[in-house]
Amino acid sequence: MLVVGLDNTIGKQCLMATKKQKYFNIGVITGAIVNFILNIILIPKFNAIGAAIASVISEITILLIFILYSKKMLDINNLIKAIIKYTIFSIIMSIFANTVASGFAKTYFQGVILEIIIAIPIYVVLLIISKDKMLIKGIEMIRKSKNR
Repeated sequence: MLVVGLDNTIGKQCLMATKKQKYFNIGVITGAIVNFILNIILIPKFNAIGAAIASVISEITILLIFILYSKKMLDINNLIKAIIKYTIFSIIMSIFANTVASGFAKTYFQGVILEIIIAIPIYVVLLIISKDKMLIKGIEMIRKSKNR
């Protein structure tokens, strides 16, 4: 989810917003080719897990291409710090939500629902504790829209 979010943000806000559709297309087409080739290789051996691995690798490929073409507009150091931070938060959230849900859920469906219910507040709390700038801006935007 993190990689797709970054793909969309960088692709749409950096490349498309600055009329660099060509570079956006190069990233997406390259990602599709990587996905196709990896699916041919991985699905026969690993089934759905192979498809998932291919999808993640292709999204990372797209992200790297978008970063390459956007590097003059991006602060790469801050981007890397953000990726590391959100990845760590995602791991913490996943471990905690999965552990709690597996202890209480009786069915797979209950487990998924319980994980979602547990994961969202955990992630938000981590963002609040870290004083995440995006969260703060989002809260400010909501407050301003309510005061209109």
